Amino acid sequence: HSLLGIKLRARGVTKELLGAPLVSEPGGPCLGVVIKRVRKQINGRGAGEDQVMVAPAPLLQRFLRGVLHAGRHLGFPALGIKYKRLEAPAMRGYLGMTPKQTGIVVLDINPFGASAGALRAGDVILRIDGKTVSNDASIDYGGLQLQCTYYVSQQQVGSSLALDVLREGQEQQVSIKLDTPPRLIPTHTGNARPSYLVVSGLVFARCSVPYLRSAFGPAWMSSAPVKLTTLLHDFPRSPDEEVVVLAECEPLESLDGYEPSVVQHKRVLRFNGEEVLNLRQLVKQVLSCRAEYLRFELDGKMVIVLSRVRAKEDTRVMLQEYQVKLPVSSDLADLQPLQTARPRAGSGIKLGGRI
Repeated sequence: HSLLGIKLRARGVTKELLGAPLVSEPGGPCLGVVIKRVRKQINGRGAGEDQVMVAPAPLLQRFLRGVLHAGRHLGFPALGIKYKRLEAPAMRGYLGMTPKQTGIVVLDINPFGASAGALRAGDVILRIDGKTVSNDASIDYGGLQLQCTYYVSQQQVGSSLALDVLREGQEQQVSIKLDTPPRLIPTHTGNARPSYLVVSGLVFARCSVPYLRSAFGPAWMSSAPVKLTTLLHDFPRSPDEEVVVLAECEPLESLDGYEPSVVQHKRVLRFNGEEVLNLRQLVKQVLSCRAEYLRFELDGKMVIVLSRVRAKEDTRVMLQEYQVKLPVSSDLADLQPLQTARPRAGSGIKLGGRI
């Protein structure tokens, strides 16, 4: 979901101004806090204009209220649904809506989110906390027509929302206790260091929005593989399901014939014929494997096959070259990896950034 921000043109913005309050006039109320400065190019030339991004005061107030209530930031809640807007008259008629009724229709529900068990696919959400939901999914919020998802995100985790829904032609009200539903591709990772697994010259990682931003830059939504970005809207089939990707493919002799530009950033579907549910499971599968070959099936019907014995030696070489102690990240070290190397300060395997 998107949160509102303010973008302003500015001159002479220095890094010292980051975190400074924005006021309409000296001594006036705080409108927000400067969080980022951006240099916008004009006509693709060197000249440009300075812009600043501002976190608005209502967003900061919501954050502070949450911290004061829970002792820490619990995130922004969501209903955990996929929905369709209802501008089409035929669709509204099909759903049994009267000419005066407006809303959005629920298409799918996150099985581990707040709406599971309360909403059903086909429900029409007419009102949220008594506020009418328009056919374009907007809601009146402080005199402005904003997306209903924004209204939900401004509530606190653990609070309840009252939804008036049209179900099988009858209006009824349901109450939902808000939470932050698990996402197949997490939006945030809580500043945790990236998780990884090294096998020969291959580096596997969990896919997340920070990973995509690191690998593909600020315009990652348009430059990342479509098969990954479409998963941003999918719900997990189990609480621990993750999207595991091949983050790096180093040019080792045992990987001759596998073009890094072709196989990198592909989702890992199966290992030796067994489905890969998450990165921790893949680590267990690889470390317990006693077969002669390691077979990784990737999205797009791509397959990488390695000799297990050769892969073990190549992994040791990779760790020594990059001066990494273990073939797995520290959060997976309890799985007792096989190869180790002495680390050197400032070293790390590159996953877009350094880890």
